[in-house]
Amino acid sequence: MNWAALTFAADSPVPIYRQLYEQFVARIESGVLPDGTRLPPTRELAGLLGLNRTTVAAAYQALEEEGLLKAHVGRGSFVRSATRTAAFHWEERFRSTAPDRRLEQALWLGDADSINFSAARLEPDSFSIQDLLHAVETELSAQGGSILQLGAAEGYPPLREWLRAEMREAGIAHPDDEVLVTSGCQQGLDLIAKILTPPDETVLLEDPVYPGARNLFLAGGAQVRGIAVGPSGISIGELEQEFSRHQPRLLVVTPNFQNPTGATLGLEARKEILHLAARFQVAVVENDVYAGLRYRGA
Repeated sequence: MNWAALTFAADSPVPIYRQLYEQFVARIESGVLPDGTRLPPTRELAGLLGLNRTTVAAAYQALEEEGLLKAHVGRGSFVRSATRTAAFHWEERFRSTAPDRRLEQALWLGDADSINFSAARLEPDSFSIQDLLHAVETELSAQGGSILQLGAAEGYPPLREWLRAEMREAGIAHPDDEVLVTSGCQQGLDLIAKILTPPDETVLLEDPVYPGARNLFLAGGAQVRGIAVGPSGISIGELEQEFSRHQPRLLVVTPNFQNPTGATLGLEARKEILHLAARFQVAVVENDVYAGLRYRGA
């Protein structure tokens, strides 16, 4: 090869060693420099091109890091295009988590008289700003700047203790159980998905279900299957069939005021779900975020 044909642009923002590297790559990929071609020693090529030896050495090092060059002590540097390390395609590693714009439009576009139940968003007028300001001022006065520091990762300790006591009184938690405070049920489900659902495992969700839950498990690579929800809650018959056919990893169920149907499961249905889950060894996640919203009844 005519090494002197390699050219460089001194005014280019690309470093000279990188320009040299890219020209070598182009010639190797085009076959001008086939496997086994011996490249000139760095000192010799630097003299031919009028470059500093360290510049040529940097280009050779970049080629070697790419797997395009193999240096042998005492023998020289040789082209190894057939064993080049494949480029890492980051874009292919990212799962598509883009929201469904058509779904968003269906959820959020409406007239002024409509009430949107697609997400847990309260009307701004339902908040008392003065009460909030009073609470903030009270706590700042009592605790000073310490309240503005980063707190415990598992949640504000007094809140956790209060929740634990409430859950024990309701028979939900045992004395040794722990409580973790999250930024809403979505974060709680995200943590569960990361811990309990490897990619390609089957997760059963209610159908219909709020889009956030479905998208969360899909983004994690799970195979999401829906179980129909009727006036009395999730279909037990369909659930048993899915347990038998697909051996799911996880079932997520909202027994009280299911979102978006509002259905509530009866006691016998809840017992049957636990019986089936034990029989088929399926973990059950109870998403019970709405139980405290009832106005009357059990």
